[in-house]
Amino acid sequence: MPDQKLTRREFLHGAAGAAFAGGAVALGGRAGLSFNPNRLTRSASTTKALNYAMSSDIETSDIADPTLSNSEHDGRLMALCYEQLTQYSDSLSAVPWLAESWSSNATGTEWTFQLRKGVKFQGGTTFTANDVVYTFQRILDPTVASAAAALIGVSLDPDGVSAVNDYTVRFKLKSADGDWPLSIITKQSYIVPVGATSADMRTNAVGTGAFLLKEFIPGSNPTVFAKNPNYWQPGLPKSDIVNLISVVNDESRLAGLQRGQLNIIEDPLFTSLKSLPSEGLKVVAAHKGTMELICLHVKTPPFDDVRVLTAMKYALDRPQMLELLLLGNGITIDDIPTYPSEQYGPTQAPRAHNVAMAKQLLSEAGYPKGITLDCHTSNAEARLVNFCTAYKGMAAEAGIDVNVIIDPPTTYYSNVWNKVSMFADSWIARPVPGMLSLLFLPGSSNNETQWDNPQWTETFVKATGSVNPVERQTLFRQCQTQIINEGGNLVPYMGFATTATSGNVIGWRPSGDILEGSNLVYSTFS
Repeated sequence: MPDQKLTRREFLHGAAGAAFAGGAVALGGRAGLSFNPNRLTRSASTTKALNYAMSSDIETSDIADPTLSNSEHDGRLMALCYEQLTQYSDSLSAVPWLAESWSSNATGTEWTFQLRKGVKFQGGTTFTANDVVYTFQRILDPTVASAAAALIGVSLDPDGVSAVNDYTVRFKLKSADGDWPLSIITKQSYIVPVGATSADMRTNAVGTGAFLLKEFIPGSNPTVFAKNPNYWQPGLPKSDIVNLISVVNDESRLAGLQRGQLNIIEDPLFTSLKSLPSEGLKVVAAHKGTMELICLHVKTPPFDDVRVLTAMKYALDRPQMLELLLLGNGITIDDIPTYPSEQYGPTQAPRAHNVAMAKQLLSEAGYPKGITLDCHTSNAEARLVNFCTAYKGMAAEAGIDVNVIIDPPTTYYSNVWNKVSMFADSWIARPVPGMLSLLFLPGSSNNETQWDNPQWTETFVKATGSVNPVERQTLFRQCQTQIINEGGNLVPYMGFATTATSGNVIGWRPSGDILEGSNLVYSTFS
């Protein structure tokens, strides 16, 4: 096995993938699928149609039902067509949205929300407390099978949410939650009207959001949104039409922006960031953002041995990974996908690269001659293949032979993700309580490492229920320290949420969290 570090030139040469050639830009959502820009919805010359390119793939399983939302495409669709009671601020705290205010009792077991008046669903009905009750009871309904059920169900039973009057909702929790307005922000907690079913919302949106869903064929480019003329916020949205396009290939996305076919692109090539302003284009970034990671099932050999897990973490050169993948556009973090600057974020410095320690731990675990591992990855998300390729080079120094298996993007999340014991994924920044409950609570469908530690769960529940800010911070940090030391994630960095726009785009800024698409409400071009 090679005993040398991977240089950037060697890495980029080996992991570049298909190169972009001149000629027509193939704005492809899937391998082999080209997208014709002439298909974009256009109208009169005064119509402002904003073309937004996401870097992740589209799938035939994409859906317009927020309760079942589970893909990158779904997340952007929901943020345009639906709304939640609360929303994240830039610092990942909860701010009012469909709820104007809230209050709790002294123990954090009962929360009362005052709702916004004058809001209508896109079907014409008036938004009231009954819709909130229906939405949360539907999330918790086991026959619906929402991914949010395990998260919200930790604190709430279906009969715990009730309408006090038309514009007041009360949540009586079965366990205390000192941050309930924050806990109810999930990818699936968008409010739907009473009676809306999965059949109704397979390809049709019925939210209160700023955009109407005009054209949506799961697995097909583009998804088209039109301005909601009855939106409750005057003057919004700014654009008449948004075309949401999946363009997985990095070079194609950049070329589409440079040629004026796209207005906003996610994840521009970091090698292009310095040159884009000279081309009249803009680079816009948020300091909290995305994390690529490798997930290891901690109950499956050899990952059930903490010495193997720790060896793999010592083999990871975090600064080099940040430089190779993001050209330094981010911060190094310590094997847990949480934001260090968030109020409950971890405080310890990331683990240093130590090949000798990695080899020693492997030997103690019974692998003195090294170990061979299969790591599954895919082009379903930007950088996942390059991420695993880079780790392969680093791990080889420690005697860890990583066999990188590249699976088809169209079936990665349905057939591979969380079904094998070592695989790659990516996450967007969330508040610490939400991220911990999403990824590490037993029963969560997103528990990617199969983490199940009763003592840890007890500490997490105690932290969640505390109304003492200092105690909450201490306990949440204890939870994160245990994951860093014993958990099955390899997470070297948090990249800045970076996008690029045409020079005439106004009002766009990436949020760096799960509500990324919501900022399209404020965006247009001159």
